[in-house]
Amino acid sequence: MILQLKRIRKAKKLSQTQLAELIGANLRTIGAWERGETMMSIEQLCRCCEILGTTPNEMTGWYIEHPEDAPGAGGASADPRRAAMVDAYDALTEDGKTLASETIASLARDPLRRADAAGGSAGHGAAPDREEMSA
Repeated sequence: MILQLKRIRKAKKLSQTQLAELIGANLRTIGAWERGETMMSIEQLCRCCEILGTTPNEMTGWYIEHPEDAPGAGGASADPRRAAMVDAYDALTEDGKTLASETIASLARDPLRRADAAGGSAGHGAAPDREEMSA
């Protein structure tokens, strides 16, 4: 198990000092957890997850070791683009999350971009280049 605290904390744009204050821990303790020198208790894990808006499975790296268990993974062949989008979304402000959600919803309403479109490429083909789009 490789604790994902540092990655998640940085994605949430929190410093070690800020996290330490929020969970009532010593700054050195946060550093020791992130370096893998010590392990947090179950109570500390749950508090960190609550503050960082994540799950114990994500925090402990369970989905890294067991990608087939990740929510929406659909098995071991999970799409890395989905994970990249989720990581990018998690790093956004609330306004950014709203804009991203609206953009994705708009794309999903486009019949030519839907995976269930008749005769479509299920979203796996290359995007058309500018010449194809203007033709």
